[in-house]
Parts: sequence; C-alpha cells; structure tokens
Amino acid sequence: FFTILSLFLSWIWLPVGQLVGGGDVGIPTYLPQRALEVVSYSWWETQATGTSNPASFTAIPFYSILAILDMLGIGPDVTQRGLFVLILAGGAISIYFLAKEFEFGYKTSFLAGLFYIFNLTSLSVWHRGVHNAMLMLLLMPLSLLLIARGVKNKKYLSIIWVNIISILASYVYGTPAYIFAIWLLWLVFLLIKLKLNFKLQKERKFIITYILVLFISWIGLNAWWLLHFLESSKQFVGQFDTAELHQRS
Repeated sequence: FFTILSLFLSWIWLPVGQLVGGGDVGIPTYLPQRALEVVSYSWWETQATGTSNPASFTAIPFYSILAILDMLGIGPDVTQRGLFVLILAGGAISIYFLAKEFEFGYKTSFLAGLFYIFNLTSLSVWHRGVHNAMLMLLLMPLSLLLIARGVKNKKYLSIIWVNIISILASYVYGTPAYIFAIWLLWLVFLLIKLKLNFKLQKERKFIITYILVLFISWIGLNAWWLLHFLESSKQFVGQFDTAELHQRS
C-alpha cells in the first residue's frame, strides 16, 4: 500500500517533465557528474569568489549513484521520481515495521506509517526541496528498525547493514545537526534497552558491546569524510575573540 501511495504522490507532486530544486543544492538529478566534481573538493570556486564547504564530501556517494544512473541512460525526471518513491515508501514502511517491533497492532502501525508521510514536519522537508533532509526521512526510521531487530535477535550483523545505509546516505551528515539527531535517536533507544535489561547479565553485556561496536565501526567507516570535516572546520574555531565579534555585530 505505501509503495502504491508513494507512486501516486510522486505523480501529483512531480509533474511529468519537470524537475525539483531547492535551497543551495540545485537540481541533483540534472548533470550529476558535474555536481559530483563540485562536491569532491572542499573549496567551491564556482560560488561568487569561492567558498569553503568542509561538509561537501558527505555528498559523494549520493551524487556517484545519480551519476551512474545517468550514465546508464536513465533520465533525470525518472531518477527524481524514483528517489521520491524510495524515500516516501521506505520511510513509511520502516515506521510501520518499527511500530510492529514496539508491539503496536496493525491499525496503529498502519496509521503511524501514514502519519510519517503526511505530518507537517515531513511535508515541510519536501516543500524546501533539500535532498539531505529528504534522505534523513528514510535513514532515521530504517536505521532504528535495523538496530531494534539486531538487539532483539542479538545479531551484530545489523550493525553492518546500518553502516552500509549510513555510507550510502552519508549526504545526510553534511548537516552536522543531523549527526547529533541520529546518534541521539540510536543512543536513547539503546540506553532504554540497557536499563530494562540491566539485571540480565547476558543481555546487558550484549547491549553494551553492541553500542561500542556500532560507535567504533561508524567512526571508522565514516572517517573518509569525518576527519576531513573536522580538519577543515578548524578555520572557523577560534578565528575571532569575543571583542572582535562584538565589534563586527
């Protein structure tokens, strides 16, 4: 149902032959090879006299996938529609199964999936047209679903899937606030699970180990953009003292 609904919504929201762009991201599905060249460097010389964007590397997997689809002859309008359907359906289905994982009934889980598509926050994301925020709508529920099932079934394999999805959707992390938000979501869930099972030695040991493996593996597999982001951001830290900031304000 959610897939059919997402196809219908993409048909309404995306008129045939028209492309959606928003904010400072332009139109990602149009000439993605050029966009990939731009985000592959932290210095963007094409914007005014040039500007530093240390978070640009996070978009490389996203634009690489779009560039491959473009080279295969898939048009930008088809790619755009497919991306919208993937995020809408993937997010709603993830929320449905996540609600089921929390032992809600069919009707409540179904309504949760619908609400995830049509709540005002999600709709505002689509209205702005910023694609890393759109990907966040898919990454948050899907990653939490994988973690919830991994903890429930005591399977470390779920961490591998979480990291794979995190790399493919690393464009999300171009906004540092989203890094905090996703890790807050994961840790709150895992710490609640730890508290509920703290008296059970095997469960307690598994959850603590799970958290450590998830954190270390995420840091290691995302080091390719994380280290560059931290290094490039140094120029913004301590550049002005308090007196200078008051003079400039």
